[in-house]
Amino acid sequence: MSYKLKNREKIKEDYEKYKTAVSKLKNNHVKRQYEVLLKDFSNQIDIIEQSHSTFSNGFIDPKANRENVIRLIQIRSELNKLIDD
Repeated sequence: MSYKLKNREKIKEDYEKYKTAVSKLKNNHVKRQYEVLLKDFSNQIDIIEQSHSTFSNGFIDPKANRENVIRLIQIRSELNKLIDD
């Protein structure tokens, strides 16, 4: 079974919501900071997906993903603050 985090509806919705919020920013410096966060959001999801790949001989080490999952949570928190403000 293929594990594709990017195909999950919640991830798609959140990414579009974050992307829209970032595009509405008027301050270019702040906008660039959030664009970097958005890129990191996508990168962390890719890393998590790759660790669930069948190319790793079916062995998944949850400890190896922990840092990526924590970072993804931090990024989502920061992006959610942008939307809430």
